[in-house]
Amino acid sequence: MRKIAFAVICFSLSNMSIAQSDYNVRWSISGVQGVTEMSADINVGTQYLSSNGGVTLTNGNTVPVVGTCFFTNNDGVFCTFSYQQGETVVLDLGPTISGAWRTTNVLGNVVETGTATVVNMR
Repeated sequence: MRKIAFAVICFSLSNMSIAQSDYNVRWSISGVQGVTEMSADINVGTQYLSSNGGVTLTNGNTVPVVGTCFFTNNDGVFCTFSYQQGETVVLDLGPTISGAWRTTNVLGNVVETGTATVVNMR
């Protein structure tokens, strides 16, 4: 019981900080039905990038996405995000962090393509 009380006191007195991402990127999405933009917090690891974000739909709702990215040989970034109802969003981005959007179904078939244009990156 003393250990639990000690842990609670230490936690209560510790410096609390708000976790920040390494980067935040917002893309304007065109050519994809029902989608207007995507925003993601990106954290850089030793070999891969992890990402959490959301896809904003034309009705104003946001669908959460989570994914992994890596750097490509052409100075770009390749990302896959788990999307709604078993679909996956694939972003194949060039050096400007803009590029192609592909939505694939659970069988890996491309069901929709579009363009992701970076709006801002912090």
